[in-house]
Amino acid sequence: MPGAPNSRQRIAAAIGAGVVVVGVTVGVVVANVADEPTVREPVATAEPAEPTTPATPEPTEAATPEPVIPTAAGEIVPADMIDAAREAGASVYVSPNGDGSGLVVDPAAGLPEQVLADITALPSQPATMQDVSALFAATDGQKKAMLESGLQAFYVITAPVLEGTVVVEQQWRVTALGITDSASYGSTIAPTREGALALAAPMLAAYPGVPVIG
Repeated sequence: MPGAPNSRQRIAAAIGAGVVVVGVTVGVVVANVADEPTVREPVATAEPAEPTTPATPEPTEAATPEPVIPTAAGEIVPADMIDAAREAGASVYVSPNGDGSGLVVDPAAGLPEQVLADITALPSQPATMQDVSALFAATDGQKKAMLESGLQAFYVITAPVLEGTVVVEQQWRVTALGITDSASYGSTIAPTREGALALAAPMLAAYPGVPVIG
């Protein structure tokens, strides 16, 4: 038909319109992208770490070793360990004339020199009541020390004969040390040493292994 666009013209027109639309759209998109600022989130920066001081370890105290309790015969026992040594089974002799320390002894092995020295140092031949009191006190102290350590001995010593408070004579007696039933054997006082030993014969026979000193 005259004046009507042919098919080629319609196609060309359509393509042209499409190009315009696409161009407009692209332009809008470009314009929008160009107009809007780009917003970026701030990048977090790590704060510098505080310098750390290495922890100083607490000084450790060295463990205090447990004190060794002397229990062997011949060992010296400090005064504050005597009870512990006895609880551990040791026989401990504490001299009445010492500093309070003890000596581990073996009652079956005879008397140590320290014990012999203490026995022979007992006062003898008292001349006054003061001397007599000193003799009794010293003898009682020696008996106690030997009882507590399991030691025993017989000591032949002079004994005062009193009239009231006056010493009138010296005789002899056998003093039992560390023996609990000595009183049951009666008096051993006699004018002579041999007489005292004769009176003490039953007691000596009851304790055949106990040494006789003096």
